[in-house]
Amino acid sequence: MAKIVEYLNPITGAPEQVDQLDHSAQEIDDAVDLAPQLSNPNLLDNWYFGNPVNQRGQTSYTVAGYGIDRWKTTNTVLTILDNSIKLTSASDYQNFVQIIDNAKRLAGKTVTISFLYKSTVSSSYFRFFINGSWTGYLQFVKSAEWKLAKMTYTFGSDLTSLSAGISLMTNGDIELQAVKLELGTTQTLAHQDADGNWVLNEIPNYGEQLRQCQMYARFGHIRAVFSQITGNARMYVPLSSIQPPMRSAPSVTYTNIRSYTDGTNCTKINQFGSEVDILPGFTISTDVTDNVLQLDYSAISDL
Repeated sequence: MAKIVEYLNPITGAPEQVDQLDHSAQEIDDAVDLAPQLSNPNLLDNWYFGNPVNQRGQTSYTVAGYGIDRWKTTNTVLTILDNSIKLTSASDYQNFVQIIDNAKRLAGKTVTISFLYKSTVSSSYFRFFINGSWTGYLQFVKSAEWKLAKMTYTFGSDLTSLSAGISLMTNGDIELQAVKLELGTTQTLAHQDADGNWVLNEIPNYGEQLRQCQMYARFGHIRAVFSQITGNARMYVPLSSIQPPMRSAPSVTYTNIRSYTDGTNCTKINQFGSEVDILPGFTISTDVTDNVLQLDYSAISDL
C-alpha cells in the first residue's frame, strides 16, 4: 500500500507531496528471510553431486585421476549414489579436488566455500591448494544428517594457481550433495527451512554444466564405412570444429578402434594441431565389402 505524504522542500521551503510505501513488520521479516536464498554465481564446475556430469559413465572410480568431470582423486574411492557422491579414502591425506582455471582473477579477492555433506568421521577437512602449498583448513564434523560447512578466505595478491578440495582420512566416508565457491563473505549454497533442514538455493541446469565440462573433456564414438580396406584407412576426430570449443588443444587417447568385420585393432594415431588422424593399418580381403570401423576416443584439455 502507498499513501501521499506532504513535506517541506528543504531547499525551496515549498510544500511538496510524495508517495510513501507502507511495509508491515512481517513483510520486512519475510524479506530478510529471503535474502540468504539469493544465489551468487558458483566459481566451480560440476558442483551439484545429486546429478553430476559423468562423461566417463562409471558408477564408481577407484583409480587416481579424474572420475566425475572436473574432479580429481588420489587414493580415494568415489561412488555415485542416488542423490550424492560418497568418498572413501584408502589412506590418510588423500584428496578430492578441482583445479580452478584462470586463478589469477581471484587475486586479492575474498571468497566463501561451502559444502552440504554427511560424514561418518570428524577427521576429514577442506583445503585450498594455493601456489603449490596447502592452506585454509575447514574440518568436517561427524553427522548422519545433511549439514552445511562453510569458510571465508581472502587470497593474496600473488595468487597464480589454485585448487579446492577435500582431504580424507581412513576408516570413514563423507557424502557430498553440493559444493560452492563464491565471491564475498556469505554462503548462498543453501538455507534452512522451517523444520531446520538444509535446502539448496538452486539446482543447476544440467546441460549448462555439461557444456562447461566439455571444454575440458570430451568422450565420443566415430563410425566410418569402407567398401574395401586393403591397407590403411583414415578416420578423423575434428576437434577444432566442435562446440563449445575446448579450452586448449587436448591430448587424445583411444580405445576399441576395431573392424566390425574381423575385430582388428588400430595400430597408429597421429595428432596435429587440434585434429586427430587415425590410421587403423590393417588388411581386409578385397572380397569383404561394407566394412565398418569404430573409434572410441577421449580428448582431455587438462589444466
